[in-house]
Amino acid sequence: MIRFFSVLIIIAGLGWVVGSPYYVAYNMKLAADSQNSDKLASYVDFPQLQANAKQQLDSTIAAQSQGQNPMIAVLGQGLGSLLSDKIIESTITPAGLSELLRGANKVTVKTQSGDQQPTAPQSQPTPNNDVSFGYKAWDKFTIDIENQTSRLTQLILTRQGVTWKLTDVRFIKS
Repeated sequence: MIRFFSVLIIIAGLGWVVGSPYYVAYNMKLAADSQNSDKLASYVDFPQLQANAKQQLDSTIAAQSQGQNPMIAVLGQGLGSLLSDKIIESTITPAGLSELLRGANKVTVKTQSGDQQPTAPQSQPTPNNDVSFGYKAWDKFTIDIENQTSRLTQLILTRQGVTWKLTDVRFIKS
């Protein structure tokens, strides 16, 4: 009898280890749908997410400035680096992630006064066409969302102890 319970506990533990990122993804979607920013924020490692987003933005600016006049390229990279911190801080918020997960076509930016203003007209959330999940490594799990315009958004969850946190978002042009 003890052997049976031991095997049962091992199977339940393995089930939790394998299934926990799916559970986190499901709870993130529920939090986004109910617009519960606090719950959604509990599944996000904001410092890591902001650092990864800044790195992506800086590399995009550097790639776009190649082939230009060297003086203009250096100036553009310097300005881009200065502005990228403010852009990242104002867009990577629980509310912004909620909109992304719900599939809405607007982005909200906080102004200096603290007001939130949509940068595009208000829109109803659009359903995502294709969502796929999967492990990329034992400590990395991706959620791939392909929308109606064939743009791929990849959410990357990273294992942090026994929990999973969103640490990176990549926008990939298909």
